[in-house]
Amino acid sequence: ITLFMFSFSYSMYLQVSCLFLLGTCVGASMTAASNTIMSAAPPERAGMAASIEEISYELGGGLGIAIMGSLMSVVYSRTLFIPESSIDAELARDGIDSAILMAEQLPGAVGDSLVMNARLAFDNAVFSVMGTTIVLLLIVAVLVRFNFTRSVKSLPV
Repeated sequence: ITLFMFSFSYSMYLQVSCLFLLGTCVGASMTAASNTIMSAAPPERAGMAASIEEISYELGGGLGIAIMGSLMSVVYSRTLFIPESSIDAELARDGIDSAILMAEQLPGAVGDSLVMNARLAFDNAVFSVMGTTIVLLLIVAVLVRFNFTRSVKSLPV
């Protein structure tokens, strides 16, 4: 994620490579997690384990989209600077697409300024979401490592 964060100003090839690497890592970690869950369940409970795994995945994805989407919306609307003019500020804060459409109706420099400010606010929002995601993933990785180490020590030898 960090590599992708800093690839915005570089070529599309680097961005696609970062996304490919991210997808590969997420796929590998999900496969390992699924394998761990299914191998820990007794055969007669495999269906239940699979359904809990699937529900956890869906719930995590839904909550992640809701929470990070809300964070992105808040950061975008709070960091968007709207130049003095006769535009509807709330509509411009609704999203980058609304701000760009409104900028097309404004005279030259004011419209260009709104587009630039909307793009900067959007970039701030994306970086905020990625930064928050990185911190949360690091916290989860530490917790998993701590719990794994603790559970391995409690296993009979």
